Amino acid sequence: MITEVIPGARSVALGVMVAAGSRFELDDQQGSSHLLEHLLFRGSAHYDGRSIADLLDRFGGDSNAYTDKEVMTAYVRTLPERTAEAHRLLTSVILAPTLDPAAVSSELAVVSDEILSRDDEPADIAGTAFEELCFPGHQLGRDVLGTEETLRRLDADALRRFHDATYGTARMVVLAVGAVDHEVIVELTDTLVVARPATQAVRTAPDLPSPSTRVIDQAGSQAHVVLGTPLGPLEPKERAALGVLSHLLGGGVSSRLFRQVREERGLAYGVGTELSLYAGAGSISAYAASAPDAMGEVIELLAAAFDEAAGGAVSDEEVERSTEALRTDLLLSADEPLTRLGRLGADALIHEAVIESSQRVALLESLDVDDVRTMASRIALGPTVATLVGPVRPSAVAALDRVVGR
Repeated sequence: MITEVIPGARSVALGVMVAAGSRFELDDQQGSSHLLEHLLFRGSAHYDGRSIADLLDRFGGDSNAYTDKEVMTAYVRTLPERTAEAHRLLTSVILAPTLDPAAVSSELAVVSDEILSRDDEPADIAGTAFEELCFPGHQLGRDVLGTEETLRRLDADALRRFHDATYGTARMVVLAVGAVDHEVIVELTDTLVVARPATQAVRTAPDLPSPSTRVIDQAGSQAHVVLGTPLGPLEPKERAALGVLSHLLGGGVSSRLFRQVREERGLAYGVGTELSLYAGAGSISAYAASAPDAMGEVIELLAAAFDEAAGGAVSDEEVERSTEALRTDLLLSADEPLTRLGRLGADALIHEAVIESSQRVALLESLDVDDVRTMASRIALGPTVATLVGPVRPSAVAALDRVVGR
């Protein structure tokens, strides 16, 4: 259990986070974590679905649940006087969901529609394909939604078995952030949370892939590319240096890619970089969407930005500016209960340590330009993988082959 007081806060964010997600699913369980998350608020041993919906409306504020590849999060943000009631509701839906067959059937249809919605978005298709190339044959390469085929294997009994094996207290953290009283949260948790066994959360490490591309030619007005490098384990200082490198390459309006691709050449409206960091693995990528005829040039510019950084062309001024931007974001987010809740829970479940905002800031401030250059060089030594989705031109495919094969 983790609590954190935010001085002056007028709300409380309560959450339960579980080490559940596509990384922990067996082949015949793909999509179980996400589908189970959908069902948590459909009924529990203490509340029916209508009562849960009525309570969530009365709480006001914000409430939701979401699943990523390593963590499932359910939360409520409400007024402090609702703390006990919200805690009771969250605990009930997490520990004792009803998983009624009719509700399972209904949510299977909803998730199927969610998959169709994803597959209508070329940017989502490109991102999903990129992760598959980064971690081929590994759970981290799977989309949390599962597939239409894997969803057909799931029913109420399968989800009950998955819940029993996964939603144990050893894989769970209860969090309260904002206007909270630690002793009150402790007392509530001791009363409401009964110890439950669970299988161990095993995280097998993915092997780095060979350089590869995936081209999906389909109708549309834009082509979408994701290009980057999968990574192995990173120390905290390396993760911080990677964050600074990502920001100076494509994280803001002064970044290289925003300036070179959008501002100077007008080749793309959307362009930038993205980090995906997991326990013992991750990736850094650049993405862009452009007119199909311009995509070849865009791909060359994305690759050139990484190559220049790997060659040492990273300035003290860029590192200072990016560090300051990330430092400011960290300090501002410390005022947001839900952001703090998510970060604290992920630290506890994935990194098995709670890292204060001041520690993160100190780590950023300890970096120098050589740390960032070293990280850029490490990326250059890794395999390049890329996906291209949309109306495909030969010039774009040729550029992709040159970049990945270099």
